[in-house]
Amino acid sequence: MKTYKKIKPFKERSKPKFKHPDGEIIYGTILDEIEIEHGDLKGKLYKYLVQKILYEDGKEEFRFCYYYINFSN
Repeated sequence: MKTYKKIKPFKERSKPKFKHPDGEIIYGTILDEIEIEHGDLKGKLYKYLVQKILYEDGKEEFRFCYYYINFSN
């Protein structure tokens, strides 16, 4: 089974950068982050990462970043 890549704590990572369809680039600051693991009876393991972002304009938003799916043998 493949192991998960360990990520740095959010306070040690660079600021996230978002590019809008119109080309505008906005930077944010990660205020909080949580990893959630969920498995089912068929052996699938899902790992989610949810972040709370503060944008330069003062807006706060939750962002669903990515997930891993791992199928057991």
